[in-house]
Amino acid sequence: MTNISIEQSNEFHLYFQEQRQDIQTSLNDSSSSSTNDLSGITQKISSLRLEVDQISSSLPIYDRVKYDKQITELEQNLSSIKLKDKPKSKFTFNKTHKSSNSANTRTSTPISSHLDIQPKSTASKPPSQPVLSGSSLSSSSSPTSHTISNLSNQLITPPNNVSGTYTISLSNLQNCIIDLRSTLEAKQDDLTTEIAQPRLTAIHAKFLERCILISPIMKGSALLDEVKDSLLVLGCQQFRIHSSSNTTILLNVQSLPVIEHSKSLRFGSYPDFMIDSVVTDIDNQKNHLKVQDFDWPLPSPSPNWSAIPNTDAFGSILSDKILDKSDNLGSNETVEQILDEVLVKVEKI
Repeated sequence: MTNISIEQSNEFHLYFQEQRQDIQTSLNDSSSSSTNDLSGITQKISSLRLEVDQISSSLPIYDRVKYDKQITELEQNLSSIKLKDKPKSKFTFNKTHKSSNSANTRTSTPISSHLDIQPKSTASKPPSQPVLSGSSLSSSSSPTSHTISNLSNQLITPPNNVSGTYTISLSNLQNCIIDLRSTLEAKQDDLTTEIAQPRLTAIHAKFLERCILISPIMKGSALLDEVKDSLLVLGCQQFRIHSSSNTTILLNVQSLPVIEHSKSLRFGSYPDFMIDSVVTDIDNQKNHLKVQDFDWPLPSPSPNWSAIPNTDAFGSILSDKILDKSDNLGSNETVEQILDEVLVKVEKI
């Protein structure tokens, strides 16, 4: 196990405390919160725990225990609020025999913990509609998290039954164009409320080969493992990639990006024209070149990643080949052709 440096540990500590304070503030204001607000707080706590779990193997034991304790306290506070808001049965002197009805009134479903929204909890539920028509081997969803896996030569877009904030887990994808902007953009002209609009908050990906992954700017994390020969266009609050190679990353990130057990990675800025002021007020962050390589403790630049000096060329490639043609990328042949063209051009930049 490779422990992170003091500087990296301090940065994660600041990030964790900022997220914890934001959640605690939401809990303090929860007296007038709706069910949707409490659901959003639940999702934030779950996402924070997942982020700690992802980095825990590199953290000192003391920090691991401290973070776990603080997240547990948030979960307990949330449970207390849910119990407090739970409607109570009214006392009555009615002498009629309504024991069975009263029992039914007082019986309620136990309050769910944060684990209920994880993908594993959906095993007993019937599978949802596939994200893609055709050869999806595995696609399941819950109200707050979705899994897309075991696909090749496909255009992948967000599920069309999403409402509110959600996360996506990607695994075992090969030769795919993964455009996660589509649902959000399609909803911009709708008269639905902001809460009801689908909003991607985090991406977790494992085993991506020769893929193009595009996301809107998210308020959560992008955690990736075993990615190779790919192009990633991501906006997030925290970025971390493990065991990956030969991949170009165009990034908008609020904290310092982290790489580990990786090589031949190239970093550039998230395309300015993709930052939509209608859906986000986040400026294009410039942390994409402040990469922290956990495998390179020396003060000299890490040999495992390099900076792309000029990312303007990526804008025209993405726009001409993918963004303006997303409605016409249905066939396997078209997806394969665009992958060939884009990835070859990207390597030459």
